[in-house]
Amino acid sequence: MIDTPLSVRASSAAEFEIRRMATEYAQAITAGDRKKFLGFFANDIVMMPPGQTSTRGGEGVAALTDQLFDQFTMREEFEYDELSVAGDWAAGRFTYSFSVTPKSGGPTTTEFGKGMAWLRRTSAGSWQFTHMIWNLDQAAE
Repeated sequence: MIDTPLSVRASSAAEFEIRRMATEYAQAITAGDRKKFLGFFANDIVMMPPGQTSTRGGEGVAALTDQLFDQFTMREEFEYDELSVAGDWAAGRFTYSFSVTPKSGGPTTTEFGKGMAWLRRTSAGSWQFTHMIWNLDQAAE
C-alpha cells in the first residue's frame, strides 16, 4: 500500500467538498431556492457578470439575481474543469450552461460559458464563493 501524504489527502478531500458544493449550488438554482443559493456566497463576494457592472456583497448578489428568481424557472449545470486548493482558499476554472424559462410562459433560453471562481473555507468548514467572473461562449456561426 502506498502512503499518500497528508497534504495530498487533504487537498483531495477539499476538492471533493468543493465539487459537491458546486452540485448543490446548481441544485439550489434549479429548485428556485433563493435563500440556499445566496448562502453559497461570502459576505464580501465580488461578482463580475458579463456585460454588467461588478457587484459586491450578498446584497449586491441578491439585487442581481432577485429578478431571475422572480421571473424564471432556471436550470444550471456547473462543473469545474480545473481546481486548486491551498489551505482554506481555492480557485477553479469552470464551464456552465444556464437555462431560463419564463414563469409567464415562453421559450427556454440557454447560454453556455466558462469562468473562474475563488472560494474560502468558512469557520464551519463549508466553502463559499469570494469572487466569480464568467463570460459567454459565442454561438457557432
